[in-house]
Amino acid sequence: MRILIVNKSDSEGGAARAAMRLHKALLKAGVDSKFLVWDKNSLEPEVHEIAKPLEKIFFKIMTKISFAKFVRLNGNFSSPSWYKTILSSRIRSFKPDIIHIHWLGSGLLSFAEFRSVETPIFWTLHDEWLHTAGCHYSMGCEKYVEGCFECPLLKQKFNFISIEKLFYKRKIDFFNSKSNNTVVALSSWIKSQAERSKIFRDTKIIGLPNPIDFLEFTNIQLESAREILQLPKLDQIVLFGAMNGDSDPRKGFIYLEKALCKLNNIKICVFGSGDKGKVSFGNGYYDFGLITDQQLLNNLYNAANVFVAPSLHENLANSIMEALVCGTPVVAFDIGGNADMIIHKVNGYLVKPYSTEDLAFGINWCLTNVKNDLKTKERIRKTMETYKDNNIASRYIEEYRLNLWK
Repeated sequence: MRILIVNKSDSEGGAARAAMRLHKALLKAGVDSKFLVWDKNSLEPEVHEIAKPLEKIFFKIMTKISFAKFVRLNGNFSSPSWYKTILSSRIRSFKPDIIHIHWLGSGLLSFAEFRSVETPIFWTLHDEWLHTAGCHYSMGCEKYVEGCFECPLLKQKFNFISIEKLFYKRKIDFFNSKSNNTVVALSSWIKSQAERSKIFRDTKIIGLPNPIDFLEFTNIQLESAREILQLPKLDQIVLFGAMNGDSDPRKGFIYLEKALCKLNNIKICVFGSGDKGKVSFGNGYYDFGLITDQQLLNNLYNAANVFVAPSLHENLANSIMEALVCGTPVVAFDIGGNADMIIHKVNGYLVKPYSTEDLAFGINWCLTNVKNDLKTKERIRKTMETYKDNNIASRYIEEYRLNLWK
């Protein structure tokens, strides 16, 4: 069985890391998996690039024109491709039995060119883009259920056409006209969101999370991790990490700042931002910047007393999964897919949405009630057993085979 996983990148962003983990899990299970990306950064032999340098330049120009004309550039809206891309022909060249598309925003995906593809296609929902006109998170907007209109994210309106209605219709026409599509919902929250959208009214939606390798993320003694990282052994350390977490409002960093102002005698470690040193706390902090070293990340999770993920909108956060597998308790708002992983007052604390008071209380609760010894770390780690890469890979393989036998 030949599986082709498709994503914009093989390393940049949460979807890339999740797709790579699935690719590696399938390889470990003996599956012939290949990974097709727009931007290749790794040295993995089975990762292949979609386009050549000149093709990338053309795409960048075309995308910039379309985005500048129609979309408010706030990062929460992407349009499908306005023109035929080389993606479908490149996919066909691999002759896969199953195509598994992850995240292809920023105009990379043309639904029209996939109409002629007869190979079974899996579509993973890393956000809400696929079942809305184009926003990555609906943020409480209910218009996507029946058909998007008057979208506040579009900066230009026309009397003769509604851009958001056009995008929405493209997706409806594509998914409702083909039976070879399967939508993969990573969390129970996004599954319920997707099931409400008219776009998927005739499309099968299954719930399957991302896998994680328990050999890559391990639990080690807090004191040992701190010695390696040269962090103080006796301080209470709160860890926060997210890609561009200090500049992306959706990551909720300002809520963490306000919560920490209500607490005393703690230190904070941050990671994920390329602009190291931008964040500052009066009570002391350690900024590790953008981390690409797997062992460093593992040590950092283990060095913290608690990991805080104050995102305002989230699907199935890699960072929460990683922290828990390392045996570190997690505090996060009770939104999105967080409750799929965090068991309230067992392996972390689920905070009342957007309450900085409860966020501070949850951090303090974990610092007070959750020990950081190896026995406790192993207990927290065991709550994530169902996410083990071999378990999840087996479930994906089963779904792939079911679609081959249709």
